[in-house]
Amino acid sequence: TSVAVENVYEDGKGVITFSGGDLMSIGDAIFMGCGTLTSVMLPECVELIESGAFYGCTALTSINIPNNVTFIEAAFLNCSALTKISIPGKVTGIANYAFDGCTSLKEVHVKAVNPPTISSGTFENCSGELKVYVPAASIGAYKAADHWKELDLVGE
Repeated sequence: TSVAVENVYEDGKGVITFSGGDLMSIGDAIFMGCGTLTSVMLPECVELIESGAFYGCTALTSINIPNNVTFIEAAFLNCSALTKISIPGKVTGIANYAFDGCTSLKEVHVKAVNPPTISSGTFENCSGELKVYVPAASIGAYKAADHWKELDLVGE
């Protein structure tokens, strides 16, 4: 099985799209420090985004996290241009420092009914305006969950 990777640079902006194949994970530090990478489109077959995969991708503004992902490693450290992210419903845990240094991150949409396990540093050094949107029926569970209760939670 092969995986096609399209890497397109338009006006100095990098876009990576994966298509085809059975790509199960995005490897450790694979795009680390890609300062011109702005957008990544991952296929739904991805189940794991490994530690440091997008570390220091300071121009990254858009990435989809596929619905099959169950755990997010510390993959997005210092992605300082990332403004919003959606966490799929199958995610059961997000690593410490997963989004540390995402200084422009203002919106996190979590689709999981049960709060995924997070640590105190999961959203450390993010925008002071960070709002975390969770399923309205689960807002009580999030407000009671360790480390989630410290965030600005909004039911949706």
